[in-house]
Amino acid sequence: MAKKTSKLQKPAKYNGLVKARNQILDAIGLTPGHITTLPMYQAMEEISTMTSGRLMYEFLDYANENKWGHTLDDVMGEAQSYQDFVLGRIDTGRDVLGGIVNSLVEIVGMRKKNLRLERYSSAGSMLKEIFMFLNEDQPENSRRGIIKSLCRSKNEGENELGESMLELIKLARTTKFDEDGKIIKSPGGYVGNLMSSPTKVEVLYDSLNKDVCFQIFRRKSNVRIAEKLAYRIVIAEEALYDLLFNFSSFEKQAKLYPKYKNSTNSEERIKARRYKLYDQVYRAIKKSRSPGKTNFQKAFDTFCKVYKDFIIDDFFGVKIGTRTRNAALRVYNQLSPIHATSYESIPNWKPGEGITLESKIPGYTIVEIDNHASQDRLSSMVQIVLRKEASDKNRMPGPDLYEIVIQPVKDVTFDMFHPEIGHFRYESERKAAVEDLKPWNKKRFEAYSTYLEKMFEKVTPQNILEL
Repeated sequence: MAKKTSKLQKPAKYNGLVKARNQILDAIGLTPGHITTLPMYQAMEEISTMTSGRLMYEFLDYANENKWGHTLDDVMGEAQSYQDFVLGRIDTGRDVLGGIVNSLVEIVGMRKKNLRLERYSSAGSMLKEIFMFLNEDQPENSRRGIIKSLCRSKNEGENELGESMLELIKLARTTKFDEDGKIIKSPGGYVGNLMSSPTKVEVLYDSLNKDVCFQIFRRKSNVRIAEKLAYRIVIAEEALYDLLFNFSSFEKQAKLYPKYKNSTNSEERIKARRYKLYDQVYRAIKKSRSPGKTNFQKAFDTFCKVYKDFIIDDFFGVKIGTRTRNAALRVYNQLSPIHATSYESIPNWKPGEGITLESKIPGYTIVEIDNHASQDRLSSMVQIVLRKEASDKNRMPGPDLYEIVIQPVKDVTFDMFHPEIGHFRYESERKAAVEDLKPWNKKRFEAYSTYLEKMFEKVTPQNILEL
């Protein structure tokens, strides 16, 4: 890689941006550079209480003025010294997720003797096998007819998806892999790139279960983790800067989100993805009736929430693909004590002060329930976020968060085109969204994402489930 010697760019009024960011981070107990200034034993003790997402954010230390005054090579060089901390946390997190998956197998009634666990190192081999599993015209696997039903649907979006999947299956048949899963023959173009994309996905098939078709569990690829977190940071940075110094522009951009959020046009969806945070903060300002406060003071709590819930995130999760929405409802009721009578009525729930919700998975507390099925979305899902309870009553509960997603197979297909990018159009849209950033934030996106990739270079796949 060519040596990068240019210093990272800064916008006008950069010092005001850093001051506001530090004020927000102090409010949620995340002071830039705090860990790196502590003695080793104190740093290790504090690290043990952080979520893996917060750990990465702390080491990223984006708001450190000394760091951003150096070259990009200097910034990336620091990644090496933090790798062991991050790798250790990932290993621990995957062990815990393996325990959750084993518990799910028992709770939802999957039959161990009928289970088939497959691990995929390329998106192409995974997509081909899952599509065959879902398509009743493929005799090699269990018959589900999902793709066929999508092709026959009167809903334009579903019909388009089914036809696209059939086309990908045809092209996937021309893709050849070696024993290591590397592509040796490709149809070329977008599909060829998609088929050869590296991934670390494990799929647990259960063709005979009445409710559950399969479970998918993974740790996102290094690039995906790095770029997702980097994009979130720069969007928050851009929104905060515009709020502080370009409010008229901020207001206009916030009003574009409702206009574009349900658009079928790719360019408009890119705008919606960028302006969603603007809209969220703008609505917080409008709801505040506090006299004499600046717009920043009114939006302060929203930005605290953005950094805590939106950026400082975790990366461990399992997806359960069920036959129908009723099956998804039954699985949900097996895991959560808050009973629901329909898939759409599953609650959106977060704990209040001092309130905990025991899950039906022994040893885990529910942190959040998020029902996308109650919202107007192309694909729906129910997310249950867990935290491991402390084995000793005198100790703190585990810091990391683990997510269970329950989704009907018909909806899973919308998110299945690439295990690292969700919907098959998302990758190109995400790259276009980066290009749409302001010049100074493009540079920062490159710095953040490259820095994080360096931290994850030594991560290796592990067996998450031993049956």
